[in-house]
Amino acid sequence: MGKNFKFYIYLALFLAETIVLLWFSFIPSFATVETDFMRGGDVEHFIAYLVYAFIFSRLMINLGHGKRKILLLPILAGFFVGTLCETIQLFVPTRVMDIIDVLVDTAGAMVGSWISLKSIDFKLWPNKNLLTRFKNN
Repeated sequence: MGKNFKFYIYLALFLAETIVLLWFSFIPSFATVETDFMRGGDVEHFIAYLVYAFIFSRLMINLGHGKRKILLLPILAGFFVGTLCETIQLFVPTRVMDIIDVLVDTAGAMVGSWISLKSIDFKLWPNKNLLTRFKNN
């Protein structure tokens, strides 16, 4: 798989994730389950921005940026997109802006950026001999 192909895949995923995050801000609220441990939606916010920062970091790795930019820019992007999404919610009926959501979004972006910086490459067959072992049995 060529480097350009990976770049365009990550770019498409990054743009799609950005559009989805913004789109969800325009949807009127729906019932969520709240527990004593966590507020409703915090896990979803954290995971969404973890994925967002991970994809953005992988995109930047393919562009050849240094480690500092790969770590910091996705966190800043997660913060700004999270803030934009929460600001949009001020104008949507039954939605409210919540600063805690922005903090959860930024925390998710931090973790996603850090995971990507560790250069974890998810592959279908991490052990190349695994496929041959299945064929031999």
